[in-house]
Amino acid sequence: MALRQESVFTEHVTSLKGIPSFALLALTSNKIALLDWPWWAKMTGTKGAGVFAMTFANQKLGKTIQFKELVTVELGDIQSVKRSRFGLNNNILEVVASDGRVIKVIVTSYELWEQRIQQAVEWFQHASAQKVANF
Repeated sequence: MALRQESVFTEHVTSLKGIPSFALLALTSNKIALLDWPWWAKMTGTKGAGVFAMTFANQKLGKTIQFKELVTVELGDIQSVKRSRFGLNNNILEVVASDGRVIKVIVTSYELWEQRIQQAVEWFQHASAQKVANF
């Protein structure tokens, strides 16, 4: 998927929207997206084994891994980025768009994701302002 190749920062995460499931969180230069794992990678039952299966398929078998976009939020549409809780885990990243779309996932480091998203939003706003000024 083109979104996977153009990603600046990615992490295999557990999605908490609806039924908890494995997903890939991808941050690009203009959007943040939650991508669904392929069915054959989900069959392994554990996140580490699924990542291994996808890496093996990609490198050894030459199989292109196709992810399905679950939620995509443009950086200009982000209303808030906040920390949530899920049981005892407080490394929950919640990104809310201005139209109500929500990306809610368990990440390894909330602080790192918050910093990367803030930097990407600032860069996106600066690039948009430059584009408008050049017209």
